[in-house]
Amino acid sequence: MQGRQAASLPNDISQPPRQMSEGFPETGGITSVKLRFVDVDRPIDTLFTGYPVQWQNGGSAKVAIFENDTQITQGHLSKLQIEILPVYADFFTEQGQEDFTKEEFNKQICMYKGKESVLKTVNLANGEAYIGPFSFTESSQRKRLRLTARVKRQDLSIRVQEAISDPFVVKVG
Repeated sequence: MQGRQAASLPNDISQPPRQMSEGFPETGGITSVKLRFVDVDRPIDTLFTGYPVQWQNGGSAKVAIFENDTQITQGHLSKLQIEILPVYADFFTEQGQEDFTKEEFNKQICMYKGKESVLKTVNLANGEAYIGPFSFTESSQRKRLRLTARVKRQDLSIRVQEAISDPFVVKVG
């Protein structure tokens, strides 16, 4: 998968391409492929509507895709389109940040006016992308939120685990 081939063995014997653990999108399942926020600690604890999201360490946020602890830099997974959106924080505290299905995740997405509130969409290049500036248009009404990054395409044969930030609150600016 991903054009990853094992090294050739002596006498022209070759191994088939190495397969990643597959977690099927419908069930969650075991996956070793994950999105992560990198180069930032987390958003500041209180954000304000209409103002750009700021990060604890003052850096520019980046999202990247990893298999185990190795960044994927080639193949179709390194070029995915990623959505940044808010989710309710409580669910991920109770469940843990890695033990949930796609369906459970989707139920936690903040909805504004009946629609998912995608804050930003970015395209991975070589397995990573700077998120750039974005802001909230609605307050969290005293509820704690988390930022997440998820793959926009929903038809992948493997489950790519979403990146999840630490919790914060959004107040009217």
